[in-house]
Amino acid sequence: MVVFMLNRHSPILLVCILLFSILQCYSCNNAYTYNNSLHLKVTIVAESQSIPKWKIKQAVNILQEIYRNSGLGITISCQQIKYAHEHGNSPNNYATDIASDSNREIDGVDLFNGLKTIADTMRRTNNLITKTSPIFFLHLEDNPSVYGASVENGIFIGNPIAVCTVKPEDTPKEIGETMAHELAHLLGAKHDGDGNSCMPSGYLMETIYTKSDALKIFSTCSKSDIKNKLVKK
Repeated sequence: MVVFMLNRHSPILLVCILLFSILQCYSCNNAYTYNNSLHLKVTIVAESQSIPKWKIKQAVNILQEIYRNSGLGITISCQQIKYAHEHGNSPNNYATDIASDSNREIDGVDLFNGLKTIADTMRRTNNLITKTSPIFFLHLEDNPSVYGASVENGIFIGNPIAVCTVKPEDTPKEIGETMAHELAHLLGAKHDGDGNSCMPSGYLMETIYTKSDALKIFSTCSKSDIKNKLVKK
């Protein structure tokens, strides 16, 4: 399990993922053709409608742009955007599949176990889509200490799921870069400076997220990690 840290140290609140539910569903804009070697179809599950649909769609555009410009031969389309309801506040006439409780504390182990629980539940209900269909759960939090968590190589081992923390003031660029970072972990990339010779900051796979005006890109080390994993698989 890999965790994408914030450049500050405040307590983290929980994304306690219990079941899976859809409050509302939107299709995503697919603006690209898919002629390259790997086409990923992502699903976004947002914890709250306080993360507006327009912001999520723009974040997906950022995610697509980062990978389109990476030279990795990976294209991304968005299957759908879903909203989860909060635990204990289930609306009528909706299935109770996903719930979240933002009042509990969480650490890295809890996040890791939560990701595995989601994957196991989806397997049992035949909803675990293929390895080319990663899922992002967007968790809303005011003062997080981590930006995201995912299972390294998750796409290849049956856990194609990532949690991304969203602050109310986050821009689509920041959300999209976080999703791109976690997707890279799912594809086998490590943090820069973690077992490779690339600088630990400045690129998409930096350990501690730093804001920048320019769109973050992959380092040569990250590209190598992903290419090697794709060749092996």
